[in-house]
Amino acid sequence: MTLSTELTQRTADDLEAWRLKHGLTKLEASMAFGITENNWINLTKPDVLAKPLQDAVIVMHLELFNQHPELVPNNKQPDIKEFYTFLGLKDDPKDREMFAKLIGRSTSSACRLLMHDGTTSKAVSMWIQSLVKLNLSPNKTLLLMKKIAKI
Repeated sequence: MTLSTELTQRTADDLEAWRLKHGLTKLEASMAFGITENNWINLTKPDVLAKPLQDAVIVMHLELFNQHPELVPNNKQPDIKEFYTFLGLKDDPKDREMFAKLIGRSTSSACRLLMHDGTTSKAVSMWIQSLVKLNLSPNKTLLLMKKIAKI
């Protein structure tokens, strides 16, 4: 495939700069581009950093990520307290118990997350990020979570 001159000048160094700018690991970056971590490592070896990228879809995907940064995977931990508040839940045992069910965790685990600044697991983080990306109202998000969790 023929790419514009500007795009054919994209290098592995551009890929690494993009990865570092967004605070991604090599595995996370490779997954964002649909390649293995091994391929990412081979693409970004020091001896090839200055060479133009050869895979047109990688170049186009990089350009898409540059033009639409909202598409870049987010590896940052969501603020669990902020999400809890967003859902309109109260600081009471009944709501904390329901929230635990909605995030697939025990009540004691949810309490640790909410009251003692615990760290969410990757699975819970991705679940919350997926829900947030839907851009639903708090009520619709809560209803969706209840529907999926069957509560």
